[in-house]
Amino acid sequence: MATLPSGIKTFEASDNVVREAFNENWNTINNIVTTDATTSARGMMSSADKLLSANRDGYGTTAGTATAYTITLTPAPTMVDGLRVTVKLNANNGANPTLNVNGLGAKAILKPNGTAPAAGLLKLGSVYTLVYNGTAFILQGEGGEYGTAVAADVLAGKTIGTESGLVTGTMVDRAGDTAALSSAVSGTTLRLRASAGYRDGTNDFVTINDPDFIAANIRQGIDLFGIVGSLIEGKRYASGTVPKGTGYLVAQRTDGVSSGVSFSPLTVSGLTFKPSIVIIRSSSNAHLTFYTESLTNSEISVIYNRFYNNLTMAQTAYAFRQSSNFNSTSDGFVLPAPDMTENTTSYSWFAIE
Repeated sequence: MATLPSGIKTFEASDNVVREAFNENWNTINNIVTTDATTSARGMMSSADKLLSANRDGYGTTAGTATAYTITLTPAPTMVDGLRVTVKLNANNGANPTLNVNGLGAKAILKPNGTAPAAGLLKLGSVYTLVYNGTAFILQGEGGEYGTAVAADVLAGKTIGTESGLVTGTMVDRAGDTAALSSAVSGTTLRLRASAGYRDGTNDFVTINDPDFIAANIRQGIDLFGIVGSLIEGKRYASGTVPKGTGYLVAQRTDGVSSGVSFSPLTVSGLTFKPSIVIIRSSSNAHLTFYTESLTNSEISVIYNRFYNNLTMAQTAYAFRQSSNFNSTSDGFVLPAPDMTENTTSYSWFAIE
């Protein structure tokens, strides 16, 4: 009969005894097989593999500085390609950090893409796994590649992952119309400078306003950015009625007479042009006066016509200097009423550009 390995029991006649003997034998056999297999496997490992196996669970807290970490592991590892070290940092990292294991030489700590982690990326008290590639320690489980976007490139309220963690965007959402910062004309192109920010292309126009951009200022029949002009070429004109102003203002004569002449003022504004000729007629007694602004000496000429009983006429002519009292303005005029003595209260006028 063959000799059994040490610890193996023979079965007895009783079923219970047989069952107990079988269980004890199974545990003994399992221990023998496991021990032999482990011993055999290690026996087949290369020297480098044995070193890696012995140090695969190396762990400790670093010392040193934020740019030059040190750590001491027990047992002391050998710096071979594939050596894995898990460290708990004693400080946030600085620029281009290194790790010196058991005084075997400082090796750079790099991300998988081969670049150094940004200062402050590795945090005090956090645990990191590093694998030596024969030249440097490579961070494991690092977040991967990041782009170049910064807070100003990301819509406000949204976040983006960076090497320094999540960054909240600051780009303004320019929903709806926004006023242009400036404008310029290049040939037939009107350029508008938009303010910085995000626009989704839906009802978010960049606008500019000019009160002169109206149909009345565009030649009739011309379509300019969607506005069809109504302006008829030639001198512009306007007409209407104006009430006599209260009180009197002095008009300074230019005929050598030192004293001025007092008139009631007639004031019209809101025209789209500066009048050079104004004709005023009193509605009550047919006084007719022409005001012509001289282009050479800035004078206002007055021809004062008065009809008596619609049969006879007396005519008086004056020339007045433009002054703060009476003048032609950019959008109207302030001129003397033609009748100095009558009680006319309303006047008809006609002005030409």
